[in-house]
Amino acid sequence: MNSRLHTWTDATLAELPTENGFRQRGMQMTRLETFTDAAFAFAVTLLVISVDDVGCSVAFLHKGLCELGT
Repeated sequence: MNSRLHTWTDATLAELPTENGFRQRGMQMTRLETFTDAAFAFAVTLLVISVDDVGCSVAFLHKGLCELGT
């Protein structure tokens, strides 16, 4: 068994801070968590915006990538 895994018991879960009935994952978000959330939101936004422009072939993708450099 991996020694880094934490076994959660009712007692340890009761010690965690809660807000509105939900256990908080931590008191502060780290820079990595903030960056990951922002990158995910940006990727989803681009996906929603470009839904009509999504190609259906490798040739279409290749042409689009080649046009980026010009």
